[in-house]
Amino acid sequence: MRFRYRRSVKFVYYWNLVIALLVLFAWLQMTLFGSAAAFSSLGLVNLKFFTVLSNLLEGIASLFYARALHLVIHGRRAHTPHLAFVLKLISAVSVGLTFLVVLLFLGPMFGHAAMYVGANFWFHLMIPLLSMAEFVFLDRNGRISMRDTLWALLPVLLYGSVYLLNVLINGVGEWPHRNDFYGFATWGVPVGILIFAAILGLQWALALLLRLGNHAVSKIGSSESASVG
Repeated sequence: MRFRYRRSVKFVYYWNLVIALLVLFAWLQMTLFGSAAAFSSLGLVNLKFFTVLSNLLEGIASLFYARALHLVIHGRRAHTPHLAFVLKLISAVSVGLTFLVVLLFLGPMFGHAAMYVGANFWFHLMIPLLSMAEFVFLDRNGRISMRDTLWALLPVLLYGSVYLLNVLINGVGEWPHRNDFYGFATWGVPVGILIFAAILGLQWALALLLRLGNHAVSKIGSSESASVG
């Protein structure tokens, strides 16, 4: 049983390294080579997009988690810290939000095909799916509490507040220097605020859903381990 546990930890360790490398690859692809795709910019200006920031957060969280798993594999820690688990939840929910907003809001507005071109194929689709699948099916670090899920709101609260303040202070702007580059204020700032509130609710709902999935799969795994033991 101990061998099986160490083998599963190694698998998650390499899974996280792969995610971190994919994030780095996609960000360098966008930053150095740019793209004519929607929501893609040459240079560091791409850091204005929540998509890029959330994926970078996922990359950092994956590296942090991989480091913690490395210590467990080599017997220097008994288990990974709860902080690493919560950080994986926050980052998985953040890239998951990107996946859902593109699928349900931006895709219908700008065309789904344009949303998955170049680096955004990784940012909008593959990395979110890999991250959410990992959290539900692979991560085993105790239990995420309801209070922990509230931390998942922090990235959207910070980003959304700065985004809305910029639109309120400097106006919507005109393309290609449009401040409302996501189009949330297309129907007016009040509607944009409502959209932001809806996104915040979606972020929390996704956190609760990932928490539920992780708990359910963990319970199944615990039952199987007990029966084998």
